[in-house]
Amino acid sequence: SIEAKALKVVDQLADRGYRALGVAVTNEQGIFKFVGVLSLFDPPRVDTKQTIERAQAMGVQVKMITGDHTAIAIETARRLGMGTTIHSVTAMRDAPIDGEEAKSHGEIGSSEPNTKDE
Repeated sequence: SIEAKALKVVDQLADRGYRALGVAVTNEQGIFKFVGVLSLFDPPRVDTKQTIERAQAMGVQVKMITGDHTAIAIETARRLGMGTTIHSVTAMRDAPIDGEEAKSHGEIGSSEPNTKDE
């Protein structure tokens, strides 16, 4: 199906750190027809990795919380030297808030659009 192909392309782009934007056109009756996917690359600032490394050298535990697709978050974290362990907001919400398990629970959180206002 077209939807399955488009979702596969979105996932492949996300694996490389790209966002995807679906494009459609309408006909005279206002009916949308999907025509493709645009890839968008929004890399971290050029000084971000150095800033993170400096903060870590000072003893700061740096975390990233993002609304990006999990695969984009993984690739961004990898590029920044932050590891590739990603946890969803749901997993973090259900995690214990104290003890050793909580301390090792995650390096990075990936939020979902519907949780941004929580």
